[in-house]
Amino acid sequence: MDNLQPTTYNRSCLVISYKLSVVRIGGIFKAMKMGHNTPHEKLKELEERYRYLVENSPDVIGIILDNKIAFFNEAGLRILGYTRDEIIGKEVSEIIHPEDREVVLKDIEIVLSGGSVHPREYRLLNKKGDIIYVEATRKKIEYEGKPAVQCIVRDISERKKREKEIKELEDRYRSLIEDSPDAIGVIYNGRIVFCNNRTIELLGYTYDEINGKGAIEFISPEDRERASKNLMSVLSGSTLPAPREYKLVKKNGECIDIELTSSRIVYRGKPAIQGVMRDVSERKKRDVKIREMEERYRTLVEGSPDGITVICDGKIVFANKRGPEMLGYTTDELIDKSPLEYIHPEDREKIINTMRAILSGEFLPPLREYKVIKKDGEIVEVEATSSKIIYEGKPAIQSIFRNISERKIKDKKIREMEERYRSLVENSPDAIGAVCDGRIFFINDKGLEMFGYTRDEIIGMDVAKTVFHEDSERVLNDIGITLSGGYVPPREYRLLKKNGEVFDVEITRSRIEYEGKPAIQSTIRDISERKKRDNEMREYIRELEILNKVAIDRELRMIELKKEVNKLLTEIGREKRYKITE
Repeated sequence: MDNLQPTTYNRSCLVISYKLSVVRIGGIFKAMKMGHNTPHEKLKELEERYRYLVENSPDVIGIILDNKIAFFNEAGLRILGYTRDEIIGKEVSEIIHPEDREVVLKDIEIVLSGGSVHPREYRLLNKKGDIIYVEATRKKIEYEGKPAVQCIVRDISERKKREKEIKELEDRYRSLIEDSPDAIGVIYNGRIVFCNNRTIELLGYTYDEINGKGAIEFISPEDRERASKNLMSVLSGSTLPAPREYKLVKKNGECIDIELTSSRIVYRGKPAIQGVMRDVSERKKRDVKIREMEERYRTLVEGSPDGITVICDGKIVFANKRGPEMLGYTTDELIDKSPLEYIHPEDREKIINTMRAILSGEFLPPLREYKVIKKDGEIVEVEATSSKIIYEGKPAIQSIFRNISERKIKDKKIREMEERYRSLVENSPDAIGAVCDGRIFFINDKGLEMFGYTRDEIIGMDVAKTVFHEDSERVLNDIGITLSGGYVPPREYRLLKKNGEVFDVEITRSRIEYEGKPAIQSTIRDISERKKRDNEMREYIRELEILNKVAIDRELRMIELKKEVNKLLTEIGREKRYKITE
């Protein structure tokens, strides 16, 4: 150790070069003159101290001579995984990542030629071939009488890893911000210093038109004072109810409703505000529509002629005005009561089974009938339709019911009338039939007897097939007049039986509806016998007329003869024998 030269670098690391200048040793002797130890002992002690610092440095300290590694401290051996014997003398390019070798070798040339190189990041390869990210500082020194490069290398793999993670986080955050369906901006000193794409889209401005502008400028005038106070409160650290609603003015002058959530952040070391805005214009419109629908629903429910109740947990929790009225109770008297209290005992089990089935989701007929007991004890029949709903977060049953007692009475009367009508039709001495779209869809038993068909044969038959061909045009014309609403008096036609026999009928028609279409109902009376009797009567009358004519002619001749006799008697002077009345 003839020469010892300590060199100090900006990272406060001392590097010992084992061939250093004697001039410096003289300086060291002078510095240690006051001590008790000899200069040689002091020099050895200093050398040991520097060696300890170098070997225990957390950074890699090495010397490159002729592009080979001439020295590596313990940190370098530990990081790269080599022994000292394996690393000393190895080409420096062997521990450099292939993509970085050219740059590193160029930096070594620059340093050896007396130039300076800024600290640079590159990649090393350890003994296993793993990549290690480092930052290196280089300086030209003398080593064994030759120019060499002294390197201080810091392992920055963890830092690079953190930087990568931070970048990934930043990228994800940036992506979330830029792709957010909400408008996001940062307000610093009252001005917008950042906004995402959704803000630009929402307001209709370009980024340059928004950036740097006062945030309050985009607030509708009626909301500016409130917005300004709220922003100041957020900056001061106060907590405000969030979100808050304001009106913004777009570039085209349109006002939109937004919901703003603000938070205090640090921007360039100073407090700022990050705002998240959501366009709630459509939601506000929907809310208005929902309120309108709710109001309409409330009006419909309260104004319904039917009773409406909601049953939850086995009790009535809602009843419209008509429900209690129908049963003779007040609303308060029904609420929180079991509906079974108002059901007739005969129907209670049916009600229980129905409620259980509805809540379990089973399909039931839409309308069901029950008997209920009014407050005054009167029993009335109701028709109810029930469905499963959610009421205040719980499964419930909504029932709509109406009093059908009067209807049941009317239905009974109608059935009795229908029965009487059916009896009259079926027992009518005349045939009764109905035609729609030119085809027979109904005929009574008398009609079947009259035409000689079975019911299956005649139903659906073209009505023209039952008409004698000479009367077809007249029949079809009269049907057309009746269908158009005109009146056709009873007419006589000739019809055809199944066996081809022609018979005379008199038909009376009226217009009716059948399955939503105009149709004809006809009453057909067989007048064949009547026609026969009429013909016989006409013949008898004709014969009487002939006899009467003969009698009258004979009487006239007798009068003339009497006149002649009276005339002759008068002429001979005698009295008239006959009295003749003119």
